[in-house]
Amino acid sequence: MTLSPYLQEVAKRRTFAIISHPDAGKTTITEKVLLFGQAIQTAGTVKGRGSTSTLSRTGWRWKSSVGSPLLRL
Repeated sequence: MTLSPYLQEVAKRRTFAIISHPDAGKTTITEKVLLFGQAIQTAGTVKGRGSTSTLSRTGWRWKSSVGSPLLRL
């Protein structure tokens, strides 16, 4: 059986990329593709890290003097 030129080119491909926003499921979809392609036996569970930035409020006053911030206690 002879493959068409298009299918011959498709058969050569081994690399693909999944690009998206953080926590959009890139790892999950990649594991499912590998699982259904029988490249891996089981797919794991991935949990999002969420936001790592925090905001806290303090009672300190900041004073700007000649362009540099100074902490005033």
